[in-house]
Amino acid sequence: MITPRAMANQCLYYAAVQLTAWQQALTQARTPAHVLDVAFGAAVCEHQRRAYGWFLLSLAGETNLPEAPPARVSELAAPAVGEAVSNELQECALLERQGFIAELLAAQLTPTQCQPKPRHSLAVEQQAVYSFGLQSQWQEALGDLFERLSQTLDEW
Repeated sequence: MITPRAMANQCLYYAAVQLTAWQQALTQARTPAHVLDVAFGAAVCEHQRRAYGWFLLSLAGETNLPEAPPARVSELAAPAVGEAVSNELQECALLERQGFIAELLAAQLTPTQCQPKPRHSLAVEQQAVYSFGLQSQWQEALGDLFERLSQTLDEW
C-alpha cells in the first residue's frame, strides 16, 4: 500500500533529480541561466508543492489517497468533533502564512515570462521567480521539516 509519506518522499526525490539536472545545465553554460531558471524552476517547484501536500496528508493521518494532494492545511478534512488540529499541522499552517512554505506556494511564472518578446523591444529580460539557489533552499527546508515533524509523530 502506498502511503502519503511515501508519495511525499517520491516527489521530494523527483525535485532533487531536477535540481541536479538544473545545476549540471547551469555548469555547462550552453543555455542562458534565466532560460534554465524558467525551464527547470517550474518543474522543481511543482514537485516540491506536491511533496508538501502529500506530507500534510501524512501528518493528518490520512490513509485514502486522493488523486492529487492538497496545497494547504485548510484543504484537509476537518478534525473529528472534539479533536484539535495537531501542533504539526498548526506549524505548517503558520509556515503557509509566513515562511518558506508561503514563498513556495506563491512562486509562479507571470504570463509575460512565457510570452515571446517583440523583436524591437528594449524591454529588459524579466527575472524568473524561480532561481536555483532559492529552489535548493526550499528543497533543504522541506527535507528538514519532514524529518523533524515525522520524528515528533513517531515519538507518540
